[in-house]
Amino acid sequence: MEITTRSWTQAIALVDCDNFFVSCELLLNPKLKGKPVCVLSNNDGCVISRSKEAKRLNIKMGEPVFLARKRVPEAIYLSSNFHHYGIVSDKIMNILKSFTPEVEVYSIDEAFVDLTGVRQMFKKPYLEIIKDIREKVLKETGIPVSIGVSLSKVLAKIATKIAKDKSDGLFSISGKELRETLPKISIGSIWQIGHNTESLLLKHGIDNAYKLACQDEKWVEKTLTKKGLELQMEMKGYSIWKVDTKGQEIKGIQRTKSFASSTNDKEIIRGALFYHLHKALTELRRKNLKAGLLSIMLRRKDFQSFSLNTIIDPPSNFEFDFTNRINSLFNNLYKEGLYRSCGIHLTNFTSGETEQLNLFSQTLSLSNKKKESLAETWDSIEQRFGKQSLRTASMPSLNYLDKRAIRGIETFSSFEYLPEVR
Repeated sequence: MEITTRSWTQAIALVDCDNFFVSCELLLNPKLKGKPVCVLSNNDGCVISRSKEAKRLNIKMGEPVFLARKRVPEAIYLSSNFHHYGIVSDKIMNILKSFTPEVEVYSIDEAFVDLTGVRQMFKKPYLEIIKDIREKVLKETGIPVSIGVSLSKVLAKIATKIAKDKSDGLFSISGKELRETLPKISIGSIWQIGHNTESLLLKHGIDNAYKLACQDEKWVEKTLTKKGLELQMEMKGYSIWKVDTKGQEIKGIQRTKSFASSTNDKEIIRGALFYHLHKALTELRRKNLKAGLLSIMLRRKDFQSFSLNTIIDPPSNFEFDFTNRINSLFNNLYKEGLYRSCGIHLTNFTSGETEQLNLFSQTLSLSNKKKESLAETWDSIEQRFGKQSLRTASMPSLNYLDKRAIRGIETFSSFEYLPEVR
């Protein structure tokens, strides 16, 4: 079955930030430009982002740090700063929305953009429009991006992968170019095709995207289920998986991390809990959410875990509303012994705009507006002057904690999402 030529009935672009975490670090320290730089996972366990120079030295994505350091000691290895990366990501997504509101934030460094019909508004071909997008993102954030545009999400993914090897970071696949482009795309490199599916298709002699697109639809659905058929239709240029502007609903934020060495120091553990809480609440404020349930977790050296939770009423994203709650939970949970890690979990979210009024909120020492103003000031000071420029009395100072303890509690927010529904 041949692929029929299709016109631009849909135009879906994928914007993918180049070496995003490293690019964000270069914003903070331009002196790193041109050097082999690697950003590490939250526990400094493996490499999660590499500069072009690091890639040339054959440092692998996901490579354990101790092996990378041994093989390539001249590279620069940086701990991750996900709060900074999140701020940069938000700026990029807002720029994309200035071109069209039809933006799906797929990950911290990727977004699908539905450009259907935008060509008439800008009076430019789609390739010129994505060029404008790339230039604006680079000018206003300093982050280079690769952009591919085509008729569907799957084809946009393919186009963006090709764009990364282009000097201008751009590539377009029109309906007329499918027959020329798809035979060059290996079956295992297609979005949504995993290792097992790749192996199955290779057994049937299907080794590239064009061969899969041309297979009998009934055979594809029987062999790869309905999702496989949808994938095939996407590769033919039919937009089955629409751009989801609502995104995924966040269920909870969790911050947890092992200490560099087990400890029984109550103040270090308590301080780490407040540190995690502060970083999580900073994320909540950035997303204009408030938490209605707080949980804390302590894990002993023998891996036994203990947790307690408390309701936050009314929901809040301000540190002072949690201070007494964490102290109470910690005092009830802590028992003598060595602890290897601790963490906090926030859930039961409400939007900042739709918070339900509480009759007892008037008894709080600070009004909501004052708290919001103070929190906003706190965040801006930290953004300008660095972590812990301000802190509550319950948070440990950087001078109090030794370097190993600091590294032990440094981490980032992990998000739990509701299952995606297409």
